[in-house]
Amino acid sequence: YAVTGGIETSTQTYDSTDAYAGMLLAAAGSAWQADPDRARLKSLARGITQAVAAIEATQTADGLTWAAPGYHEKLLMDNAEAYGGLRSAVTLATALGEPGLATRATTDARRVAAGVASLWNPHSGGFNWAKASKGTGSAAGPSSAATAG
Repeated sequence: YAVTGGIETSTQTYDSTDAYAGMLLAAAGSAWQADPDRARLKSLARGITQAVAAIEATQTADGLTWAAPGYHEKLLMDNAEAYGGLRSAVTLATALGEPGLATRATTDARRVAAGVASLWNPHSGGFNWAKASKGTGSAAGPSSAATAG
């Protein structure tokens, strides 16, 4: 969004698809836990399936997701949101009676978790916050010059 004169206007762009999809799934999962309304859940079924597919569309061989198809950075924050969303998708798919979707989301979540584990940087004692498309230049934190690799 751009703000001009106190008015917000959409720029019709986005900075990620993996994290947005993950957060949609996490929100739907929280809503389902708070109020297990089957009719509402069924109305979200197509969106749940599409959100899982959006995460899968950017998931790479190492399990991590690109921020978006045209934004080739594997951001720790986005992958955390994708992971949480996928875990919620397992619950939602199970409640919907969609075992195939639940299995896909479980497999995808395990792959993201393995990818995130690969971002651990023993030199800094923390996680690298990103992995670039060329595997370079992503510092673990403000006090570290280590790169993701």
